[in-house]
Amino acid sequence: MPKDTASLILTLKVTNPCGKSEEKRNICKNEREYVSTKFIVEFLEVGSYQLELEYSVIDEKGSVWATQSLYCFEYSVGNKKKPFV
Repeated sequence: MPKDTASLILTLKVTNPCGKSEEKRNICKNEREYVSTKFIVEFLEVGSYQLELEYSVIDEKGSVWATQSLYCFEYSVGNKKKPFV
């Protein structure tokens, strides 16, 4: 990361199979050469979910720079249940 980077805003956009979207955001301080974060996502509906991870850089003055897409992927949820024994 550039030396004047104070923090990153990581945003996870989740679109469920019905098309409803939600965003989860975490601010990560630049204390090392890397950042880490956790997002908790509940997959309550059967079908394909679209997920997109974005980031924005916050400099030492507190200015937020342009948001960039980092990673997009699809996750499928099925309804297979274990048979009752």
